[in-house]
Amino acid sequence: MGVLDEADDCGVYFVATAPSAQRQGLASALLREALLEARERGCGTSSLQATAAGRAVYARLGYRDICALEMWEHRRS
Repeated sequence: MGVLDEADDCGVYFVATAPSAQRQGLASALLREALLEARERGCGTSSLQATAAGRAVYARLGYRDICALEMWEHRRS
């Protein structure tokens, strides 16, 4: 996971957990700590982009959906 402050918003990027460590609360704990530190730096908001897999985690942490992005990928045949 990485964070990048822009003005008073803490952007959260690349949150991922190894499959063998999922469903243990690790991403939630790490994100909670990152948000506490962001508050100490003066950030009043935070934002992120989430996949369907992460939606429930972020909702439990208080994030809300404000818009939808459509992502495409090209795979070789």
